[in-house]
Formats: sequence, structure tokens, C-alpha cells
Amino acid sequence: MGNGDSAPDGRFGHEAALVGNRLFIWGGAQRHKGPCRFADRRVIWSLDTTTVRWRKRTARAGTKQDIPPSCVDARCAVIDEVAYSFGGCTDVHSWSCLNDVHALDMQEIRWKRVEVSGDRPTERTACGMCAMQGCLLVVGGYGRQIAGRLAAGAQFVANPEYPHNGWNNQVLLFSPLSCSWRPVHTKGSHPLPRAHHSLTACKEHTIVLFGGRSQRGRLNDMHTLNMLTEEWSLVVLSTHLQWPEPLAAHTTSCLSSKYLLILGGWDQHDTVTTESYLVDTGTSSAQRINFVGHPAMRANHSACCQQCEDDAVSIIVFGGTKERVYSDKCGLNNLVIYRWEPSQPTVLQEINDFSSEPSSTPCSPLNGQVN
Repeated sequence: MGNGDSAPDGRFGHEAALVGNRLFIWGGAQRHKGPCRFADRRVIWSLDTTTVRWRKRTARAGTKQDIPPSCVDARCAVIDEVAYSFGGCTDVHSWSCLNDVHALDMQEIRWKRVEVSGDRPTERTACGMCAMQGCLLVVGGYGRQIAGRLAAGAQFVANPEYPHNGWNNQVLLFSPLSCSWRPVHTKGSHPLPRAHHSLTACKEHTIVLFGGRSQRGRLNDMHTLNMLTEEWSLVVLSTHLQWPEPLAAHTTSCLSSKYLLILGGWDQHDTVTTESYLVDTGTSSAQRINFVGHPAMRANHSACCQQCEDDAVSIIVFGGTKERVYSDKCGLNNLVIYRWEPSQPTVLQEINDFSSEPSSTPCSPLNGQVN
């Protein structure tokens, strides 16, 4: 792993952000010499993607309230080198969730709790979140009942076992400039309420939602949201051949204006899928990925994309689990970097599994994108 600090402990449900040639990892549920526990979010691990060396940092904060509570399945997105974190679950037994927004300055490594003006969303975990035009877009999640506080087109479905909690498909927009939330009154073919889905900024005004878990189980439908018209559209498949199986806790990365990459996740049999998929957004079709090296068999992981000068993409995958969550075997700490090239779109070449000394380094960054 190089001569830097040792690697982060194995973990899943963590947060990851890529800024330039630095990958940042924090939070989640981690395993270290025993059962899983929630990681201290003051501890920030940064990886130099050119030297592939880890560095352990301790984030600063003005007050205790500025430090986000330890949790799992919070979501983050980067705007102007600041990572905004939202939601998460602090207790998987009582399903206590969060609705605060915390900002991590990636240059100073400093946490700050954002003082939100106006109404805040209800507490939730495992929502979908991405950055879009300088704002945070949040869709869905699992958490407290929000009936009576829903915008047009939004729904809440209660969990029969825990009726005060459930799934929603609410669409919310947070502005860091005004520090305020607003509901998005969407129309069109709305996705079912869900959590543990992926939400990916694909084109300039388009968001892609895939999969997740709902009251009905795991899902494999894909929807697009046009932010100009605020309209949902169901992706109508040109063929069902090789379309992804129902998945949750997977990742979806935007490789180009045409291609999406779906990696890992839990299938409908409660096992980690052995397949990953390339989705062609132009033809609404998919093909299975051929791995040159180890396949990305994991769930509740992170995957960040780094664009390269030759139109190739490095996909930096960290953590996750192959075992039942919260067991004494869950939580991976290996870093795997894949290279994708548009000339061979269904092939992912493993650069190396950096559990050991790397034999090669990923591409030089042109810019960093987080998915």
C-alpha cells in the first residue's frame, strides 16, 4: 500500500468523495478486531490516487454540534470542493435517523453543521443524493413517516413491522447558498418509494435513478428525472436480455454521456450479486461487464469515477461487504481500481487490488467526478 499510513479499517455504508487526485473516505460501519461499530466521522482517510497512499486525518470543528454523529448509510455529494453530508442511521435497532446537513471543507478538513433556514426534511437513511447545478438533489430513503408533508407526486409507504417508519419517493432540493430546502413538485411516471437505490447525475439536466429496496422487495426499474421540466420518465427497455437483476446497495457511475456502470449490490436472494452491468442510455439496453481481474462482488460500497485525458475512466471502488451486514465478518478494506475505455465498453480492466503493493498506478486525473 506504499509508505503512507495504514489502510482504513474494513467498513460498509460509508461516504466517499473524489476531489482532483484525492479520494476521501469516512464514516460507515467498520470492523476492527471484533463486531462492527459505527466509525467516528472526525476520522477522515485520504488517498492520493497517483501514489496510491493513504493518509489518516482528524477533521477540525468549531463546536461539538459541527461534528456529524456516527452513523451508517449517510449520503454525500461535492460542490466546489465541499462535501455535503445528509441523513444516515445512528441505531439500526430503533431505526433512529438523521436529517441534518454537515459540510466538510476538503481543503481544510473541517466539519461545520449547516444552519438550515425554514423547514427541514424528515429523518431518513439510505436516500439517493447527487449534486446538480450547485444544489443537492435528494430522492427517497427510509425513515420517519412524512404523510401530510408531501409535495405533488410524492408518496410514503409504511413498513408494516415498524409503522412509524417507511419508504418514500420524495424529491427535495437543498441550496448551499440560501441554506434552505424546497420540495420539487414532480410529474410524470414517478418511481415507487424506496431506499438503497442509486441516484446519478448523467447529463446536464438529467438524473438517473436505478433499483433499490421498497416494501415489495428489491427493484430493477430505471427512471430519469428532467430537472428543467421536473418530470419523471420510466426507461422503457429495448430488450430485457442482460438487463440488471433487482438490486439494492449497489453503485451507478456515469462513464460518459452514453454509458452507465452498475456495480455490485444485494440481489433478491439476499446475496451479493456476481454480475455488474453496462447500461447504454441511448438504446435503453444493458450488457454484462467482462472483468479482466477480480469482479466487483460487494454491496454497500463506494465507487468514484476519475476522468482521464485519453477518454478512459478509472473507477475507484472501496469497502463494502460480501457477508451479512453487522456480522463479525462484514466490512472490506480493500481498494480496487478498474480502468474503462470507450473502445471496449463492456470490459473493466483491474489495475490492481491494492490490498498489497501496487504494480501500476491509475490514470492521471483530468477532473474528478463522484457517483
